[in-house]
Amino acid sequence: MRLRPDVPVLARPDGSLQVGLASQIIFDDLNDTARAWVQKLERSGIPATHEDIQTYADVIATIPSALYEDSTPERRRLAHTKVRMRGINQVTKATARILADAGVGALSVGSARTLHESPMARDIYKEVADVHPGIRRLGEHEPAHVEIVTGPGAIDEVVAYNLMSHDRVHVPVTWDEAGVSVGPLVEPGHGPCTRCVGLAHVDADSAWPFLIAQVAARPVTTHIPADIATLTAAFVARMVLDFLLKSRAAAGIWRISRERTSAIEFREVKIHPRCGCATPL
Repeated sequence: MRLRPDVPVLARPDGSLQVGLASQIIFDDLNDTARAWVQKLERSGIPATHEDIQTYADVIATIPSALYEDSTPERRRLAHTKVRMRGINQVTKATARILADAGVGALSVGSARTLHESPMARDIYKEVADVHPGIRRLGEHEPAHVEIVTGPGAIDEVVAYNLMSHDRVHVPVTWDEAGVSVGPLVEPGHGPCTRCVGLAHVDADSAWPFLIAQVAARPVTTHIPADIATLTAAFVARMVLDFLLKSRAAAGIWRISRERTSAIEFREVKIHPRCGCATPL
């Protein structure tokens, strides 16, 4: 049991406690033990034992359920979900915070080696843990419900193959000089995959495999403006959360233009006839 991160527990001049700044839920008759219990609701959360629920029933009932982190059925379902992010950049950093705020139970932003070598990876974990100390760091070999994979132009074919062969749901996030593409959310055996997207590029330009191979051979650079990265993260998180909460939408790609943040387009993606991805590997 824990209050939402934006709900403070404040001391008033007369010694009473106030929950929330705007809500002004005031407790003026708490003993020291009860005061400490309420303050722990903000700082770290506490296990709600049957005895606690009985002892502090009036306090629990006085605080509106919407002010608790686990106040909705959606949050309770998300508390058991796990998301892995491959690629450390401004998009995954912003996405991690959104998913943590939504209530996802466990996150990973890379391997142990990545965590050791990447200051940004350590910053992501620290920022999330500071606000949501109860969130768990997903084990390196622990399967996730959804994986977010990022890369320039297209995601790595080997990574995509491994995800497909292990039936891992994943969301590709790719970028180029004109903007960022999010999706489609890939459910192996159920709809289009990243190879379908690649084959559609080949249909439009037969030189696509030659071009994307050159991009893949270059050092990975992420030159995404902060406003575009934040907007992209919102679309990534929404796609992930919709899947985790069993909300179905058409398979497709959201395209966010670099030129104008209002230039956002959705393109539906179908299974490519030459792909055969509807058959699990």
